[in-house]
Amino acid sequence: THFNVMAYTEEAAVKTTLLEGAVKINTGSAQTTLHPGQQLQLEKTGQLSVLDNVNVDEIVAWKNGYFQFNHEKLPGVMRQIARWYDVDIAYEGTIPAREFGGKIARNSSIEDVLKILELSKVHFRIEKKKIIVIP
Repeated sequence: THFNVMAYTEEAAVKTTLLEGAVKINTGSAQTTLHPGQQLQLEKTGQLSVLDNVNVDEIVAWKNGYFQFNHEKLPGVMRQIARWYDVDIAYEGTIPAREFGGKIARNSSIEDVLKILELSKVHFRIEKKKIIVIP
């Protein structure tokens, strides 16, 4: 059995994605079995849901040395950058309503990653270990 668990406190849900094999989930009141390509999401409210046919390549891109995004909103992109480069993220003004798609090598410098995002008209100011997204 091969699976991926994403369980960060700053994310809205804990996500377990099955790549191979089977995983049985028992919550006490409900029971289900995950099959390859399915993802179990446990929301902070305690609500469980199962998604079918998730993009497994995107989910395990971290393991293969990439950030991979498919219609990811800017806060989701910035949370991954914050974890990988050990920086804090802040926003001035409204958060730009943009979605991102593509792959970026994780061995890229943070400056190179920010330059790529600036191509989508997202601007930043860096103060020590803090990246501030500006309008």
